Amino acid sequence: MTGIVLVCCMLVCLLLALAVVPGGFGSDKKKDLDDDNTPGLQAVIEDGSPLMIFDKRAETRALMTDFEDDAVESVSAVQGNEGNSIFMDSDSQDEITAVYKALKNVIIGDELGEDDSDPTAASTAPNNEGACFVAFTLSDGSTCDFTFESTEVYNYGDARYAADGTEGLWSVIEELGGN
Repeated sequence: MTGIVLVCCMLVCLLLALAVVPGGFGSDKKKDLDDDNTPGLQAVIEDGSPLMIFDKRAETRALMTDFEDDAVESVSAVQGNEGNSIFMDSDSQDEITAVYKALKNVIIGDELGEDDSDPTAASTAPNNEGACFVAFTLSDGSTCDFTFESTEVYNYGDARYAADGTEGLWSVIEELGGN
């Protein structure tokens, strides 16, 4: 009998938590950020943390808050190699959402060594896709930016980390940049 009472109490607590947690069934905000490129639980367990969880900067938290409130003013991005760069700049909420969705799908893994020849580096393949820099302008005029050395390397502070799932980000920037 005690077990049944405990299970019932746990279910009531779970329902209450879902009603008050942002994005739960009691929430007014209904932004759907899941898409075909959203990493699954297995990818997160094996490969690392989603970028928006990995990045602990105050600017990233402000970006997530502004995004939920539709208060991000604009997004800019530059992607590519020297002489073959794609640039996009937009204040369209649809385009801001597209870049944000692609960015939140990126998985950040282990810290890498100083250069691509390091055995812990993500790849020794040449960087054909080039680097990528994404900057969001927030409601207070500040910016939150993200720098990728390549499709496989994310720069965070003074360190380099393995990145996975960047194909969607590169594609969105190419599409919005007009190429």
